[in-house]
Amino acid sequence: MNFEFDIEFFDKFLFHNCKPQLMHTDYFNNAFNYTEELNFENDKINIWYVRDDRGCNDYVYKDDLESMQKTIPNEIVSKVNNGSLLLVLSTESEWQYDGFWIKIIEYCESIGIDKNKINIMNSNIHTNLPNSHTFTFSSLPCPKYDLGITWLDKYPDIFPYTDEIVHDLSNRKRQKRYICLNAHYQEHRHFTVYKLFEKKLNDMGYISFTLGQGMNYTDMPKDRMVFEWDRFISEQDFDIKNKQDSIDFVDKLPIFLKEFGNSEPEKYWDDYYHLQNEKYRKYTPAIRPWMVRDFDLVRDTYFCISTETLRESDNGNMCNFSEKVVLGWILQPTIIVGTSGIIKHLKSLGFESYDELFDESYDDIVETNKRLVKVMNEVERVCNMPEDELKSIYSDLLPKVIHNQHKIFEYSVIEDWKNILTELSIND
Repeated sequence: MNFEFDIEFFDKFLFHNCKPQLMHTDYFNNAFNYTEELNFENDKINIWYVRDDRGCNDYVYKDDLESMQKTIPNEIVSKVNNGSLLLVLSTESEWQYDGFWIKIIEYCESIGIDKNKINIMNSNIHTNLPNSHTFTFSSLPCPKYDLGITWLDKYPDIFPYTDEIVHDLSNRKRQKRYICLNAHYQEHRHFTVYKLFEKKLNDMGYISFTLGQGMNYTDMPKDRMVFEWDRFISEQDFDIKNKQDSIDFVDKLPIFLKEFGNSEPEKYWDDYYHLQNEKYRKYTPAIRPWMVRDFDLVRDTYFCISTETLRESDNGNMCNFSEKVVLGWILQPTIIVGTSGIIKHLKSLGFESYDELFDESYDDIVETNKRLVKVMNEVERVCNMPEDELKSIYSDLLPKVIHNQHKIFEYSVIEDWKNILTELSIND
């Protein structure tokens, strides 16, 4: 399997303002030329690169005009308009709605930048923004280098599934039905895990809701969780049987799950997973631990409930997913708690879905409450299937899982970067 790419292609570009940063692929990150100098007289294609997490957030959410003036200064306007400097706005964090970028675009136009010279590298598959170039996979992690290589390194005798593994997965007795792993607090994750308890399905799966620990830690006081949850369920009908019980649920958090035999599961988040194979380590030397899953949990369950970062579909104008969906998709049948349209997009890329097990019409439901309720009703239905029936369907779906395992190696965010930069250069 070839992991090389045309790294010399990127030498023709020089980035200003800030440097692009992929999640873990250091080999690629080091390929970017970057300078802090405002000197555009060189033999490179100069790019004024604007990350959403560098100045833009403060402007959009705090009306901090000074931060925007530093990020996109007046000094670059003439260079952008005459084509000697490419202006690229980029979603460097997991996602941004179109409304976020519209405010940045309006600022650019207000200081005299030609709207046709404003380019966006976007993680929203359903974006309606002009001059927007969308990543094939809509978030930072790279399927090939972050997930594929990591799993080849961690489980070289298992991944992609061998005939021996398929035989074992098809015939083994399982203790649980599903995996549902959660870190940071989000209201839709609260909904998902609470519903598992409300429907008395909690003992049928491996559940975590750690609120983030170690390198993944963010401070979210419980009174803030209660406030956000109360607002969430008050705005739409989420079929909550007992509101107070759902509020009191935060007292059960965090919920930890022992993975990789760790007797202190909260320490799982303390350090990166360091790749062992020298061939793979060249591209991805170390990776955040949640990119790897304890295979003992996978082989002891039939399906995954993947709770994404984002849930709101913005009236059908937002579709975004990350490694959370893909990690489930390449290991076992997976149902998604996220935005609408994810399954449709994955299928358009050649991935197989698991509609023999789940009614995937939830993927077409734009309204968040109706979509999430539909998903959890499906989870309940599948959990209550006779195990022989579930096992039979699961076994029949393993060829799809293996297909998806091989498919991730066909997609790389690096190729997206190459294609987008080529298109920007030609259009300019």
